[in-house]
Amino acid sequence: MQNDFCHPDGWLAHIGVDVMPARAAIAPLQRLLPVLRSADVPIFAGVNADQCVMVTLQDAHFLGYDCILIEDCTATTSPDFCWQATLYNVNQCFGFVAHSQPLLTAIQTVK
Repeated sequence: MQNDFCHPDGWLAHIGVDVMPARAAIAPLQRLLPVLRSADVPIFAGVNADQCVMVTLQDAHFLGYDCILIEDCTATTSPDFCWQATLYNVNQCFGFVAHSQPLLTAIQTVK
């Protein structure tokens, strides 16, 4: 997560973008990241889901990774139709879309 995209003093805020939508992913990430790291799971989390995250997820997919976009652990400041298109494209072509809580539960059950 980059301060430029989430912090009120970052670059996006500086150019007049409301960064509050990007901040929505912070709390779910704070819960999920330690669990994923302890399970040695590679981690594609961030903001600008329809840009940076989507491109990184596509690259991982093309490298042979099974990709999961954790819907509540990513965000965008783009219009909602960009977010909806990202979710659609991930589900259709590049991986899966899930929420963090079932993933947390599953990992903790296996451990």
